[in-house]
Amino acid sequence: VLVHRLDDGQLVRCLLQPKYELGPNDLSVNMSISHIEFGPISGHILVVASNGKFSVFSINGDLITQRLFSETVTAIEVLSRFSGDEIVAVGDITGKITLVYLHDLTELDSIVVNTGVPIRCITLAPDQVALLAGDEKGRLIEVQPKCTKKTVK
Repeated sequence: VLVHRLDDGQLVRCLLQPKYELGPNDLSVNMSISHIEFGPISGHILVVASNGKFSVFSINGDLITQRLFSETVTAIEVLSRFSGDEIVAVGDITGKITLVYLHDLTELDSIVVNTGVPIRCITLAPDQVALLAGDEKGRLIEVQPKCTKKTVK
């Protein structure tokens, strides 16, 4: 991934996977990039390859962590308002939304929204508690992950 400045197109940095990650049968060098997201708090850069491989880079271009998702990723959104943490909401082709921490890609929650209907978009609802997900059939679904449920006293 080459990062350029918008004003003059000057090359700023190059984000590379370490050579030891690339085996003889690993085609990730030739994989296209399907999504790029930025962490608004940390400045981390999330790069998602078309094969489902997530790579998180620091603002200085250092590889922090990687994870391979088994299902085809169809939607992605970085949410920074859940208790101050940067969380990535990942929608897949099976209708599942997975929430992972941006800094290390560990799973926080997983919700099956629609079995067999791909999630096409995800956003955080204005109340900052629920997620809104749009699916391939044009439905808008409200989802309240366990990690965001407010306790009523």
